[in-house]
Amino acid sequence: MIQHKPLSRRRELWLLFTLAGIQFTHILDFMIMMPLGPEFTTLFGISDAQFGLLVSAYTLAAGASGLLASTYIDRFGRKRLLLTLYALFALATLACGLAPTYAALMVARVAAGVFGGVLSALCQTIVGDVIPFERRGRAMGIVMTSFSVSTVAGVPCGLFLAAHLGWHAPFIAIAALSMLLAAFAASTLPTLDDHLRRLQQHQPENARPGQIDVRADAPRNFDEVDQHDQGGDDPEGDAQGPGLLDQNIAFDPAESEPGYGQCGATGHANRAFIRS
Repeated sequence: MIQHKPLSRRRELWLLFTLAGIQFTHILDFMIMMPLGPEFTTLFGISDAQFGLLVSAYTLAAGASGLLASTYIDRFGRKRLLLTLYALFALATLACGLAPTYAALMVARVAAGVFGGVLSALCQTIVGDVIPFERRGRAMGIVMTSFSVSTVAGVPCGLFLAAHLGWHAPFIAIAALSMLLAAFAASTLPTLDDHLRRLQQHQPENARPGQIDVRADAPRNFDEVDQHDQGGDDPEGDAQGPGLLDQNIAFDPAESEPGYGQCGATGHANRAFIRS
């Protein structure tokens, strides 16, 4: 398990409030569209179906972005990735407020969904990385409260701005708040790149990017990485030898321990971690 340098209680609280604010803005950015439907249909001369497409574009883009993020999210530091995506999300939201046509607004909504779709999962990942286990439930409660606050307080405030300053105002206000929170996150978030150093440390020198080390003595998870770093020896004695992929492997589930298998053509006990 990755252990980051513990934060002070005060900095930890400010970190949680910052993550909650990030959640608040990207949820509000999605929800503010629906009450503005009558104004958009009149302003752009579009049908209800076209407005529905405008609303669903954000959700579809966010879903596709979330699936795509699984291929790259662990290749970057958490802080760097969060700040980059959040800044792009703020710019896309600002583009929504400045869009002169229906087509321009559609493009801006898709961009906001692409950049905002990963923010929720990334915030929860940061909580899991930074907050100790015994306080993690409380921390998640603080961050997830932003969903309710965006509905109870955010939408009425956005409609108030739209009624008095025009439909552009809510999007511009969300973009301004997002940039403020991004600057605050830059000062409250720790570096959060320990997972990169751990993986690079135990990657073979001749391995290609994304290639997995399958040597018999290679760590199979972060717990084994920690044991390797501390100089501990495995009491079962992993065998040294060629990579597991170079051997003829026979696996008997009846003889295996939970999560491990006995590997080797001659009954030699090599452990292979088979849990994902």
